[in-house]
This record gives sequence, structure tokens and C-alpha cells, in this order.
Amino acid sequence: MISFASQQTSQMQRMTIVLLQFGDGNCIVEFDTPIYGQDRQPFIDTRASIMTIMEIMFDATSQFYGRLIYG
Repeated sequence: MISFASQQTSQMQRMTIVLLQFGDGNCIVEFDTPIYGQDRQPFIDTRASIMTIMEIMFDATSQFYGRLIYG
């Protein structure tokens, strides 16, 4: 579980996440909160040995936004 701690009202927080699939791939990543993308949901590639880099932003109220940086 990934969480943002010590939120202050109206203060945007960002986290960069680097995901690297194992050599045989097919690992699934699940988020317990909806993440809203710019145009679509952030895509996490499940092919073997593939890296996905994404950024999650929290608006300090209740919304999580994500964008794909690489992958």
C-alpha cells in the first residue's frame, strides 16, 4: 500500500513510482483508490523485464491523479 502522509489542506503532493517486471512478467499492480489520468488510466506494462515509471499526484482532499512518464 502506498499512502501520502502529513497532508496539508490545499497542498499538492507528488510521488514518482518505478515498477520493474520480473523476468517472467505478468505481475499485476492494483491501486485501492481510483487514479484519474490525463487522457486515460495510467497503463502498467506486464511484459517480462519491462519498466514503467509513473507519477501520482494527490490534491490533499480526496483525488489521485496519475500520468505515465515512461513505459
